[in-house]
Amino acid sequence: MLLRHQTVTESIYRTETVTGAQATWRVVKNELSVMFIRIPDNPDPAYRLYAPALREAMPNEDAGTIFFDSEAYPALAKARKWLPEYAHLWDEVAAEFREVLAKPRTKAGGCVEGRMGEVWLSQ
Repeated sequence: MLLRHQTVTESIYRTETVTGAQATWRVVKNELSVMFIRIPDNPDPAYRLYAPALREAMPNEDAGTIFFDSEAYPALAKARKWLPEYAHLWDEVAAEFREVLAKPRTKAGGCVEGRMGEVWLSQ
């Protein structure tokens, strides 16, 4: 399932697999970067991942959540390299990203051009 949150400068998407794993990712200028993932069956405490060996605990967040550095969200290839155990999730994100690129970008009112406020749209 693909959900989209769109502003004037970026679109934010959420991909969910049949197992319930979720990835929230954004597209800016046709470039995909991963913001965070949630793995429902992962009991590990939440953390922010800056690099493969650099993690910051996030005790107030849900277990199984992995956040990426908001100053430099990784591209999908880097996220896949850092967390290869979630290959099924990365494959779903890649497939949905290809779908996003194939579709003309429309605004909430249905027009292709123009400004809009923030809105979540079901794809």
